[in-house]
Amino acid sequence: TLGPMTKRRLSTHEECLRAFSLSLQREIKENLKFWDRTNPDAADSRAEAFALVIATLKNQLDQHSIPLVDVGLADYELPRAKR
Repeated sequence: TLGPMTKRRLSTHEECLRAFSLSLQREIKENLKFWDRTNPDAADSRAEAFALVIATLKNQLDQHSIPLVDVGLADYELPRAKR
């Protein structure tokens, strides 16, 4: 078990979740940019898979009453394949 959540521990968890979210956004952007250049068909299917990952993450945040703005996802739009 995690034990009681101190302010420091809560802050660390929030920072970790925010860093993960921002890193995921960067990885998606770079990954889709690469696949758009090398294989546009694969870029489309990857964009769909990433959309599912982001939707799942947003749903879990909502279920745990974590505002999207707290993790940098409030206005995040998944990059689209360029076809």
